[in-house]
Amino acid sequence: MSEKKIDGFLGGRAPKSSFSNKPKTSSFHTLKDLNDETIKKPITRLVIPASELEERTVCAKNNTRLFVGQEFTDFGVYKDLRDKQIMTQPASGYRVTGNDKIFLSNGKSRRAMIMELHKNHGIDIDFIVDVVDIQHDQMWIADRLRDDSDSNRKLNWLEDALRVKLFYEEQVIELGSKTSLTDFNVSYAKKISGRRYNNKKIRSQLIISLIWTKLENIFLKVMKASDELTQNEAIALEKYMESFSGNSIDISVHEGRNTFIKKSLQDEIFLLWEEPISEIQKKIERNECLDLKTLLKSLAEETKSNTKKVQPTITINNKLIKGQYNFKIERNSLNHEQQLRAEALAKTIDNAVIELNKLTQEASADEE
Repeated sequence: MSEKKIDGFLGGRAPKSSFSNKPKTSSFHTLKDLNDETIKKPITRLVIPASELEERTVCAKNNTRLFVGQEFTDFGVYKDLRDKQIMTQPASGYRVTGNDKIFLSNGKSRRAMIMELHKNHGIDIDFIVDVVDIQHDQMWIADRLRDDSDSNRKLNWLEDALRVKLFYEEQVIELGSKTSLTDFNVSYAKKISGRRYNNKKIRSQLIISLIWTKLENIFLKVMKASDELTQNEAIALEKYMESFSGNSIDISVHEGRNTFIKKSLQDEIFLLWEEPISEIQKKIERNECLDLKTLLKSLAEETKSNTKKVQPTITINNKLIKGQYNFKIERNSLNHEQQLRAEALAKTIDNAVIELNKLTQEASADEE
């Protein structure tokens, strides 16, 4: 495909009225490298026909824009594209050596909109994208492009949570960094050049984003928009998971006086919350809940009334061993065999507590 230079950029045909919002005056993208040094990467401006958009572009992994079904048809930018039939702001992306595919750091929503307008309404709009070519060992540039690029709207709670997950995978899993939740929070704020969140928020975002791969196909059946899942809904969801499974999530591992975010956190959550996740899926398949609000209301009611679950609080680390079990099981909720099993387990706990108390007394005597 031949390309010609237009206004300092390489590209195909560009509408004369494009980019009324502060058009670029330089054919370079200026950014900070890993040593905080300023570098410039050449930009190639490309014009891609709507009919070629799906084949020639893909959404970058680090682009966490999320939309449910075709919720984007309610966005103001969709109405502008439909009515004006022109992009007024270029997308941004990158190509990796040896691959002609353009990975979009910004422009995921507009890509979907233009493809929908072309497919369902016969409207052909050229997709304009500023592309930077990078090497395989320069993937950090992809993050810079995402963070530096203009955005039509602020990330909602869930989209931001998925970005928190990417940062966790980069820092804790790939680099093996030992970091506390507080330090992780501070580093994340620095990365996105934003304000630090409270630890409660970033903890919820980390937990929900790590299990989103299992929740996504379930929740998308009852969600109408990606911004429906907020901090309050996430906390309600966590409480249900804990009450149903009897397991709360400790995101940190203890090493002496220090605590670090677990590297195996995702696997642990999948293991401990497998049962409640499955139960939510069954509820939706049975059409008990047709929207997210109804689903969360149902889960909240179950959280309050759930009496069959034992709620353990156990702490085992290099400094101490402590635990407490608070449980109450109505006999009429169990059959005869289950009652016998419950009695045996209760006696096991009782004997274990007696034995632990003896060990404590012996330790006190040795100190005297």
